[in-house]
Amino acid sequence: MKKKTLFLLGIVLIVILSATLGVLFSYHGLRGQSTAFFIGENWRNKTDRVFLTVNGEPITERWWTTAYDNVRLNPKNAQMPEEEAKVAALHSILRQAVLYTEALKKGFLVSEEEAKSFAEEQRKLLEAPEADPEGKEFLKELLKGMGITEEEYWSQMAPASYRVTLTINRLKDSLRQSLPAPTPEEVQDFKSRHPEFKDAPQGILEHGLLKEKFQQFWDNFTEQLISQAKIEVIDPQFSDLLPKALSP
Repeated sequence: MKKKTLFLLGIVLIVILSATLGVLFSYHGLRGQSTAFFIGENWRNKTDRVFLTVNGEPITERWWTTAYDNVRLNPKNAQMPEEEAKVAALHSILRQAVLYTEALKKGFLVSEEEAKSFAEEQRKLLEAPEADPEGKEFLKELLKGMGITEEEYWSQMAPASYRVTLTINRLKDSLRQSLPAPTPEEVQDFKSRHPEFKDAPQGILEHGLLKEKFQQFWDNFTEQLISQAKIEVIDPQFSDLLPKALSP
């Protein structure tokens, strides 16, 4: 399978698997099917036609459909207007694409061997007797909908997915290490804003603060990458959505 195709498969799987497992596996009367099966089947019925490109990476109909399904089928978004759901889906795609391309630019690409090794580890964990049965059933339903076997998933799609995830994680870890240590004033401010930490040891306070600070930094960093991204619209339906997705 071509590397570009594997990248697209990996990204689509990230979109699917990054959603809450309980949400995706819940039932919504979709012809008696689980949501996992529905998303997989919807993916299978779409094509790799390119809708737009982000920093040269193609955003396909399958990628778009999967991202949109994840927004639309989440019960938390039941009252979300149609256009808002499309904007949210497009924004999630932009985030994933710019983070991946930035990681590539910085030289954080994980090797195929590392990704395969990680996939093998995850397969052993999922297939272990003590593994969450809901996770096993979710994957089974998803792959059934996608029309692929477990062996195809673990040998091709899972490594592609983990390669993208691990590559982005390398970028994230690099940025996290560059975050300066919190000052006593920042720790005190954090403590005053989080009463639940009032009796926590200093180490716990600093950990909580660093986690909060990095999440804010990461979100701002990602939005900056989106604002600087080179985006080419190929399908006209995205011409009106894109400006809204750039600043949701």
